[in-house]
Amino acid sequence: MHDKLHRNLVIAVVEALAEIFIENRYADKVIERTLAADPRRGSRDRAFIADTVYSLVRWWRLTGFYANVDDKNDVDSIWRRVTVWFQESNYKLPDWLQEYEVKESILEKRRQMASEKRPFRIAYPIG
Repeated sequence: MHDKLHRNLVIAVVEALAEIFIENRYADKVIERTLAADPRRGSRDRAFIADTVYSLVRWWRLTGFYANVDDKNDVDSIWRRVTVWFQESNYKLPDWLQEYEVKESILEKRRQMASEKRPFRIAYPIG
């Protein structure tokens, strides 16, 4: 289990991903701007934001498949992808993220389906 998820950091991640995938901005520039936006963030907070955003950019298609939002790029689907990412990364989801949670049984079915689909099998090291 990882450390506690802090709402302000998760919101920063979602906002950065929205800029990248909805507004079609470059990830490195978005992250640079996001990290500079709040000088109170320490090195752990900045690392969390950057690592999470880059990981989600890398795994965008798979998290979309797991969250059952495939090609949607709206704020709600981004919240669902982020929540799935935290579930897959073994974070304990706080109450304020519960509405986006995917049930473990559904997540397991989606994992199984992904391992059988050629594009996912080739692109991602699943299971």
